[in-house]
Amino acid sequence: WFFDCHFPGDPVMPGCLGLDAMWQLVGFYLGWLGHPGRGRALGCGEVKFSGQILPEAEKVTYRINIKRIITRRLIL
Repeated sequence: WFFDCHFPGDPVMPGCLGLDAMWQLVGFYLGWLGHPGRGRALGCGEVKFSGQILPEAEKVTYRINIKRIITRRLIL
């Protein structure tokens, strides 16, 4: 499945993969709305997981509530 070591005898999808999927979804959505950029989200205020994704899961649904979009150029 994902990783044999995550966790031995109690497999779940690593949370970081769920976060990565969320970032990709937000980036796609912002691009679809016509916001400038390269389709990448750079931050968020709060993330909550409502459960675990187990090997039996056939479908994973992400629900994102966007309260505010800040569009400014990031200068490093």
